[in-house]
Amino acid sequence: MNAKFMGILATVSLFVAGPALAECSTHANPPSIPDGAAATTEQMTSANASVKGYMADMQDFLKCLENDKAAGSAKYNAAVDQMQSIANEFNKQLRAFKAKG
Repeated sequence: MNAKFMGILATVSLFVAGPALAECSTHANPPSIPDGAAATTEQMTSANASVKGYMADMQDFLKCLENDKAAGSAKYNAAVDQMQSIANEFNKQLRAFKAKG
């Protein structure tokens, strides 16, 4: 009886854990960032909101990877690198936007 219960528990665990692990296989697409030297205030405001949403989605993705022991650190590091790249590009374009007055 105990072995049967353990078998059922293991099967249920696979069905519950499977979808959670599958979520780690994809992450948010990077937002498009306008050219700050030519962008309007509305475009920069929209880009700001898109970048913030992207960063929040990526934080969730990173948390998922932390819980997924099968995911290697290379996938985690690549996601962090992509986040840094997006943040750097947005900040560069924001400085160009502010510089135009």
